[in-house]
Amino acid sequence: MLGTEVSYTNFIIISLLLCNNLFADESFPSSSFSLENCLWRFTHSETLSNFYCDKCQMSMTANIKLTISQAPIVACFHLKRFQYVKKSRSKMRKKISAHISFPDELDLTPYMTITNLTKENNKYYLFAVISHFGSSVETGHYMCYVKLQLQNRWFRCDDHCVCEVSAEEVFKSECYLLFYQRIIVNPTS
Repeated sequence: MLGTEVSYTNFIIISLLLCNNLFADESFPSSSFSLENCLWRFTHSETLSNFYCDKCQMSMTANIKLTISQAPIVACFHLKRFQYVKKSRSKMRKKISAHISFPDELDLTPYMTITNLTKENNKYYLFAVISHFGSSVETGHYMCYVKLQLQNRWFRCDDHCVCEVSAEEVFKSECYLLFYQRIIVNPTS
C-alpha cells in the first residue's frame, strides 16, 4: 500500500551537510560549495530502501523530501564543516576548510513547500556570519561579522576588538553559521 505522510517540525537552525556522506573520503570541488547548493541537497528528494512502515507492518521503498513550510523572520544556517575519516581502527573528525560561497541576498522560494509560496515574501538579507579560524574541529577561534544594514557596513567582532571590515573579508571567511533576516515588503496602498 502506498501512502503519503506529512509532518511538520519547527526549526530555529537548519544544519546543512557539505558532503554527501559524513563517513567517506570525498574530494570537494570548490564550485559545488555554495549555500544554495547545500539547500538544494537538503530539500532534494531522497529514496530510502527497506523503510519499515508502522501502519503496514512491512518494509518498503519510500521517498523523503524536506522543505521549508513557513518562512521564518530570521533564518540561521549551520554548515557542518567536518567529516569522519579513518585513522587506524577508529574514525576521527576532519575539518572541511573549503570556501563556501553565500549570497548577500537569499531567496528561499526554491526550498519552500509549494502550497506556501504566495503567502509571504521569501527573500532575505544577510546580517551576520560566524566564522571558524583554525585547521581542526577541536581547536581554533570563532569570530562574528555583523552588518549595519542601513549603512551597508560590516564589522568584525573578535573578543575585545570590534572593527570595520570590507564585505570582501566577510564573503571570503570560513563561514560556520549564516544569519539571514526576511525582507519586509510594505504593501502599496
